Amino acid sequence: MSYTIYESAKDSKKYIFGGLFMLKELLELGKFVKKTSVFASGVVVGSLGLKVLASKDTKHVVAKAVAKSYKLKDGLDATVSQLKQHADDVLAEANDLYVEEKAANLATVETSEQ
Repeated sequence: MSYTIYESAKDSKKYIFGGLFMLKELLELGKFVKKTSVFASGVVVGSLGLKVLASKDTKHVVAKAVAKSYKLKDGLDATVSQLKQHADDVLAEANDLYVEEKAANLATVETSEQ
């Protein structure tokens, strides 16, 4: 076994801070490796996606899915339109009731004043 004997406290601080600096460098290197591996995997997935989308079968399946989404959108638009019509009917009826009630209150106030 060999032991490191430091001549002074200054030498031991250099050793400790040197180790911390090396640890910091390793952490930064790890972050760099992580970022580059994420980029590389993105390139690979993008390349595979391009190959898959280039096939006729995939295009056909995607076209069918988009067509179904258009059909769903049309159904939702029809439902929303119908809902708006019902809401407009309710608002018109509420406005009529309000006008009638206001007219009745005015008639009551006028008869009580006379």
